[in-house]
Amino acid sequence: MASWWKPAWTLAEETLRGMSEALQRKLRFVRQLRALLAVAIVGTYVAVVGAVVWPEQLRFFVALMGISLSAGLVYWHLFISTPLQARSIVRLIDQGYPGNVRELAIRAAARKLHEESIETEELLVETAWNEGKKAYRRFQERADKLRQDLDREEAADPPQTPKD
Repeated sequence: MASWWKPAWTLAEETLRGMSEALQRKLRFVRQLRALLAVAIVGTYVAVVGAVVWPEQLRFFVALMGISLSAGLVYWHLFISTPLQARSIVRLIDQGYPGNVRELAIRAAARKLHEESIETEELLVETAWNEGKKAYRRFQERADKLRQDLDREEAADPPQTPKD
């Protein structure tokens, strides 16, 4: 019976490891692309400054082209940087498959413990409420019994009024 677990686990592990490595390659590519765009932005500004410092016939055209080019590059830099801001996802990808499993298992266990803690707290509140209702019922029963006893005593011994 246990013989089928090992191949199934090995297949799942190889698949997850392959997906993790593919995601790591894509993440490295996105980071390299972001760095390349940052260099292009700086290079564009250097070209604009060079065109302004050494006046040429087309310096305004080069400056305008540099600004428009850098604006587009800044846009793409921000666009590509946005997914990298999701630090928890990036951390999971960086850690690779075994780290992902540990991280996800820890998160699942913490979520389960949190849910069980809430359930336990709700049960404790419900138990305390039920115990309070029982104590109140017992108090009411004792109070009713005392009232009945007093009523019987008063019926048996009517109050005597002093005679003058």
